[in-house]
Amino acid sequence: MFFFSLTGNATIFLVVIMAYDRYVAISNPLRYRIIISDLACLKILLLALTVSFMVAVGQTVAIFSLPFCIATVSTMPPQKVLKNENENVL
Repeated sequence: MFFFSLTGNATIFLVVIMAYDRYVAISNPLRYRIIISDLACLKILLLALTVSFMVAVGQTVAIFSLPFCIATVSTMPPQKVLKNENENVL
């Protein structure tokens, strides 16, 4: 569960980073290497992975803290058994 959430969130954040990268490349083509330096690219990548890790941990904790099956306590009233009165009908 955690692995799938982590990879899904990381993919989404990396697509957002690629969109920002293309935006900077189109809007400021001459200053692109100054704005998106190697250090800035590394910081953005680490930020995306950190945020996706935190979101994945939050989702996993939230899902596994839910009570899925409680066998000792039943809040449902007993079901009434319905009798078929027309047993001979084809």
